[in-house]
Amino acid sequence: KTHKSDAIIAALQSLLLGDRLEKNTNIETRNNAWRIKHFNHVSDPATHKDDASDSESMITIDGDELATLCNPEYSLYSRNTPRPLLPG
Repeated sequence: KTHKSDAIIAALQSLLLGDRLEKNTNIETRNNAWRIKHFNHVSDPATHKDDASDSESMITIDGDELATLCNPEYSLYSRNTPRPLLPG
């Protein structure tokens, strides 16, 4: 679900980096469950009658913040960093 409200976007951007990363990790987990549910429905609709709802959009992490994730001082964030955002 895309964040369309300016108020929601501002509130998300005001969260600390670690909190946004944790939220993104939770979103990634829900999206993975969505993909599995969708696959099950497509591959066997008789057994899996309900299709998944839409996946969620991740909270944007800007380039400067992504660069900090490579800094050893910020390694504590790596456990809450969604795989697509991890360097290398």
